[in-house]
Amino acid sequence: MQLRNRTLLTLDAQPALCPRPLDGGLRPLDTPQLRASAGLDDSAPMGDCAVLPVQGYTQPPRPHETVVIRYRDPAGHPVYHEVQTDDHGCYEDLFVAVTITICSWPSGRQ
Repeated sequence: MQLRNRTLLTLDAQPALCPRPLDGGLRPLDTPQLRASAGLDDSAPMGDCAVLPVQGYTQPPRPHETVVIRYRDPAGHPVYHEVQTDDHGCYEDLFVAVTITICSWPSGRQ
């Protein structure tokens, strides 16, 4: 946003885990019973997913302005999202962070 005048930019974020199952695919190994049935012990790493919905506003209201939000992915790389404020200077966005873990099965298991 090009700020020519003093403008307060608020941001409220409420991180949460992704709903299970994410898209009808396999359910993550998030319980001891599921991990044991897959042959994994409790120390084995696993992947996960998190969502970060954000919302905010400009004060005074700045309708139809572009706001750039900087996130950081699980590997530490910056990720930028551009969002437009509405008629009242409010905006919202959603960032989904996924970590993927590659695991191996005990020998002989497929």
